[in-house]
Order: sequence, then structure tokens, then C-alpha cells
Amino acid sequence: MRKLLSLLSIFAVVLSCSSDETSTPVTPPAPRVKYTITLSAGEGGTVSTTGGEYEAGQTVSVTATPQGEYLFKGWSDGNTNATRTITVNSNTTLTANFEKKKYPLTVNIEGEGEVLEEIVNSGRTTDYDSGTTVKLTAVPAEGWEFVGWTGAIESEELEVQLLVSEAKEVNAEFISEYSYKGISNDYFSLNSVNNRLPYLFKEFVWTDFFPEAMIIFDYNNDGNLDFIDPNTDVQNSILGNRIRRNMKFYLGDEKGNLIEDIQNKDKFLSLIHTRKSIIGDFNGDGFMDIFFASTGPDSNQPNYIPNDYLLMLVNDKNGSFIEFRLDSNYGVADGYWHSVTASDIDNDNKPEIILINPKGPWGNISRIIEFEGDTGGNWNNGLVISEFDISVLDAYNKFTSESIDLNNDGNIKLILGGHQVKHPNDNYDGTGSFSYDLVTKEKIEIKTKNDLLIDVVFFDIDNDGDLDLLCSTNTTYLEGKIEIFRNDTNSFTDVTDTYIDENYDYENHNMQWIQWLYLGDFNGDGIIELHTSDSRDKDIALNSPTKEVWWFENNKFIKKSK
Repeated sequence: MRKLLSLLSIFAVVLSCSSDETSTPVTPPAPRVKYTITLSAGEGGTVSTTGGEYEAGQTVSVTATPQGEYLFKGWSDGNTNATRTITVNSNTTLTANFEKKKYPLTVNIEGEGEVLEEIVNSGRTTDYDSGTTVKLTAVPAEGWEFVGWTGAIESEELEVQLLVSEAKEVNAEFISEYSYKGISNDYFSLNSVNNRLPYLFKEFVWTDFFPEAMIIFDYNNDGNLDFIDPNTDVQNSILGNRIRRNMKFYLGDEKGNLIEDIQNKDKFLSLIHTRKSIIGDFNGDGFMDIFFASTGPDSNQPNYIPNDYLLMLVNDKNGSFIEFRLDSNYGVADGYWHSVTASDIDNDNKPEIILINPKGPWGNISRIIEFEGDTGGNWNNGLVISEFDISVLDAYNKFTSESIDLNNDGNIKLILGGHQVKHPNDNYDGTGSFSYDLVTKEKIEIKTKNDLLIDVVFFDIDNDGDLDLLCSTNTTYLEGKIEIFRNDTNSFTDVTDTYIDENYDYENHNMQWIQWLYLGDFNGDGIIELHTSDSRDKDIALNSPTKEVWWFENNKFIKKSK
């Protein structure tokens, strides 16, 4: 009986287990979901992976790398991280975008003008894609001319092209055609040879001839060059008449425009025939004064009297002048004063005025005028006039004069120019042109090929430390020419053909001579310029009286005008 119960119990347990397994079936695992991730790079870069098929929930790391002149800009979904991690939960397509590097191009303008280009404006900084070629065109304003480009590009061409591959800065320089702003009163030294400037003002037409003794300097100290015309009545002078007109004064602005100076209008009576004027701080007060030399009537008419007095205008420091007529009241007889020059002969920082009377009277051939008083302008008490020992024969027919320390030895040389040979209308055969040492009294001849030496300027053309001579000369008042002489200390050697290959074209100019030479770096560009005044060519004088211009380049004067 006990055995039977045991068997029944075991059977019951077996039945119970079998019943549980049948009521709870086992669920098979769900299939794994996969998504496609597509990664690509736009122009200018790469991506570290192009993606693939990934199960949901996985992560994918990717890095966008720019190439060359490109920068990473961002992903197509707006993410801006170059390296990012993507959690996979859907099919995804992403593109890494790149852009060209951008560089600033700064255009600076000096003077008046503009730089033309669709995306470049004057005075503005614009960013350009790397590798962009930018065309810049310089357009001068009216009355200005383009000098050149500096900075990232060096050129004198109006139109240039510039490759933008980095941050760049260019400068466009324009200068006024009429008034050189780089020239102040400091430009004028103690030697009067530096007094003359080329005529470069705008909108000014004069009558008669080109002003033979014009004055250009900043007499009212406003920073702009002004203009004074002695207003000589040339026509009446040639006829032997003694006519005096009022001087003309004009104030210049920064663009070279001239406005009549009402303060000085009709204030000063001019000389009969002003042949030359010089400026300098003659009384040492820091303000520039003016000195005029006149021949009187310069004529071949019979019975005319050529003599005239000398005139000085002392700067009153208020935009005007105090007049002093140096006549017999000052012990100076009227004379045929065809030229005047000034240099600091005695090293007192005030230039002394030197005059030569080339046609007599013989007792009044030369003068030195200097101021020895205080700087208050009291010329009546401070003016000292004396003679210096130059012979009548040497002074005769010397129509031009300059003075300067040629050899840097402290001695002023007086350059006297005139006829080389006996003039047909003269009975006296005077000496030719020469330099005269005011200390040693040494005289050195200047042997010009043309007969008449009209004007002379100075320049160390061979770079040896002394000054050489550039002369304007004429043959019987017809054939204007520039002649160049090397200073060999004890002689002057003609080197014209070495330093100028296209000389003055007198055949195409209806003129008698080259009145003046102007030499200097007038526009401040580092290049020496040589200008001429074509005083007897009316067609040129009424439009551009400084039409002939040479630039000293590559050790030679090269003509730049036609």
C-alpha cells in the first residue's frame, strides 16, 4: 500500500511539470535593424570615412579636413564641428562643405583720384576668395596725375592685375599737376639758384609774354604755393618806353587753383622790365623776402635810357610786404640790372645779394647788398651796400648770374654767363662765360658751343661730391640747346652727349631762346626733373609753358614730354 502511494505522488509531480511547459511558449529574438550612413566631401576637402551600413544605436565618428586654400565651413545639416560623432537611428546623408580662404585687400589713396573695379572702392577694405585676380584701375581727378602703385604691387601703369593669395595692401598715389605740395618755404636755401620753380598752376592765362621774373613760394605761410607776376610791360620795353604797371598777386590752394590776392592788389608798382627776381630770408627773421632786378627799357631803339632802380619787398609776416626802392637814396645808381643772385657769402645764415651791371656805366658794375641790423625789418639802418672787385671787361655782356658753393669747400662761386664771342652790334670783345671764386678770385672759363649762355642750374650728375653745370644756351638767339659741363675743380668739361640723348627741340618751337631752367625733385618721387620755360613760344606759353621735361633716370636725362 505504501508503494502504491509513492508511485502516485511521483506521477502527480510529472503531470504537474508537463502542464507548465505547455502553457508558456518561448519568444524568438527580434531581428537587428540596420541603417545606411552616407558621408561625402564638397569641393576643397575630404572626409575620414564615407560611411556605410550600421545597426541602430551604433555611433560613427567622422572628420572633415580642408585642402590647400580652403576652410571647413560646416556640414549639410548645419553642424559646424569638423569632427563629430553620429548616433545611428535612421538613414542619413551628410556633406562636408568647404569654402575658399578670404583675404583682405586694402586700397589706400594718396592725393585725388579713385581706384575703379566692380568690387573695389577707394579707401575700403574688401575680402576676396584666395586665388582671385583683381583688376585695379587708377583714375586721377581733374588736375591730378597718377604716379604709381606701391605696396603689394609696384607699377606706374594705370591698370594692373593683382592675385589675392594672402592679405595685401596697395597704395595708389596721385599728385597735383599744378602745385607740388611737397615744396615748402624750407625748400629755398641760402642760394638763390633754388628759388625758381616750374610754372605748374591751373587756370591762369597771362598777356604779353611768359612772365620772365615770376615768383612762386608760400608768401602767406598757409602751406600752399602762391604766385606773383611782376607784370612787366614787355612790348613797351622793347619800344624803349618806360611804363610801370602794378604787380599781380595770387593765392594758391592745395589743388593749384589761383585766386587774386585782394590784400595786395594794386599795392606795389612794378619795375620797367623785371628781368629776374629772387627770394630769400634776407633779414634773417624766418620769413621769405623778394628782390627784383630790372634793366629799364630793354630795346635797340635810338635815344632810349635803359637804366632802372632795384626793388625789394620785405615780408611783413601778415601776408604782405614792405617796399624798399634801392635807388640813389641808398647809394645805388640806376643801372641795367639784367640779373641778380644771392648766397650766404659770409656764413651768417643770411644770403647776400650780388648784382652785375653788364652794360655800364663803368663806375657801377657790381654790388653786394647785405643786411647787418636786427631782424625787425629796419632796412634803412641795417642795409649795407658795397662793391666787389670784378673787372669791367669781365662784367660786360654777362646777362645771367648764379652763385653757389660748387666744390663743397666753403667758397662761393659766382657764375657769369653771356656771349662767348664779339656781338655784331658791339665794339667790345668781352670775355666768355666763367665761374669766379669770391674768395680766391680764381676764374675758370665755361666754353659753351652755342654763343650765348642764358641760364644755369647745378646738379652732381656724376655723383662725385661736387656740383656740375646744366646750361641753357643759344646761337644768335635762334637755336636753343641744353649743354652739360662736368666740374673738374679747375676746369669744366663738356659732357652733354653723355648725359642727354634727346636735346631741346628748338626747330619745332617758334621761339628765340630757353628763358629758364628748373631743376629739382618737384613732386617728391625721388626722381630729379629738368624743366624749361619756353618764354618766346606763344603757343606753348599760353597752354603749357613748361612743356619740355626730362627725368634723370639710369644716369641720363630722358625726355618725357613731346
